[in-house]
Amino acid sequence: MIYFSDCGDAMNDLKPIFGCCRFNPILPITYTDSISPYDQLCRMANKINEVIQALNNIDTDFKNYVDNQISALRQYVDEQNAEQTTSLTNMINSVDSKYQNWINTTYNNFVNETNDKFTAVYARIAEVTQEIYDYVNNADDFIKALMYQEIDKLKRYIDNSIMGKILIYDPTRGYKNPLNVVIEHVYDTLRYWGYTAQDFDGYGVTCTEFDNKGLSALKLDVYGKDYFSYYYPHYLFDFENGTYDNVQNVMYRFVQTTRPNSISATGFDSDSKDTTALDALEFTAVGFDTTATTILSA
Repeated sequence: MIYFSDCGDAMNDLKPIFGCCRFNPILPITYTDSISPYDQLCRMANKINEVIQALNNIDTDFKNYVDNQISALRQYVDEQNAEQTTSLTNMINSVDSKYQNWINTTYNNFVNETNDKFTAVYARIAEVTQEIYDYVNNADDFIKALMYQEIDKLKRYIDNSIMGKILIYDPTRGYKNPLNVVIEHVYDTLRYWGYTAQDFDGYGVTCTEFDNKGLSALKLDVYGKDYFSYYYPHYLFDFENGTYDNVQNVMYRFVQTTRPNSISATGFDSDSKDTTALDALEFTAVGFDTTATTILSA
């Protein structure tokens, strides 16, 4: 049996085995048809030494291998990261561009749709408002007509229920009469200047004269005698001409008789004095009205 420790010291690394074989012959030492045990032992020692050398270098080789693989992996990862970063950046830019285009398109569509909807709403509001106005106007006319109908019904109800059935004291007759009859009697009594149809026929008033008066129905009914006849409180005999005339004309003619030195419009127009000359006379209105001929002849 061969003990390899006999041929070398034990250390951290495995040492090659030399033993008694200091050489590694390739050919057998003897020229025979077979390999001797010594040749076989040397060949085995040679293989064991190869294994020892491989084992001694395994850490360095493995580290180099791992470093090379890690370096290759790092390079691959960096390349992949760069590619992925570029791809992701391009994708983000593309998505951002598409998203921005989508936002702009969506916003524009929203604005256009909103404007269209608001326009439609405004048009509908205007249409509904006009319908409301028309309805209110029609309803107002309808309500007025209905109100007039109801008022007329109320009047008829009052006439049928009250008028002619309420008796009160008639001051013009001295006894009780229906309310409507008493009102008519009081009204007729207060028409001091009212006239009858027979009175009106006796006045001899033409249609033109009647139209020129421009009288309302109430004035004609209450004050007719004052307009178409010589009702004594407003008429008197003119002392100058003896006619029966209204107080205004009689008083005017009376004042004229007391102003012998007054002037007419024609007489004033024929005078040659201008405004400066008239201002220099310094006359009063009353003085001019009563003594104009004396003043202007000065």
